[in-house]
Amino acid sequence: MLKSAIATVMVSDMDRAARFYREVLGLREKVRFGNEWAEYTTPDGFIIGLHPARPGTPLPPQGGISVGFGVDDIDAERARLEEQGVKFFGPTVDSPPVRLAFFADADGYPLYLSSSTR
Repeated sequence: MLKSAIATVMVSDMDRAARFYREVLGLREKVRFGNEWAEYTTPDGFIIGLHPARPGTPLPPQGGISVGFGVDDIDAERARLEEQGVKFFGPTVDSPPVRLAFFADADGYPLYLSSSTR
């Protein structure tokens, strides 16, 4: 039986990625082992692991996987992230029952914000 899950992101610069997930996205740093591994968590317990990309480590194809973050107010969160220098790909999309706003992390991995239209 599976008991937990973690999304691992292979990064090119551990310090830059850690700053992005901690300071820009506001995730809590759960653990960091120098430049070898770090874990960041959302308030509901979703964990993103950061690992340095090295020869022989798998790199997912661009767009093959994306990580979504649920928010209460997508417009306010988008504005907050834009103030931090995050660039979004186009306008916020209304796709009932959700609204979506797409962006990327420091290595270009696709991320998105999602809020309910209900």
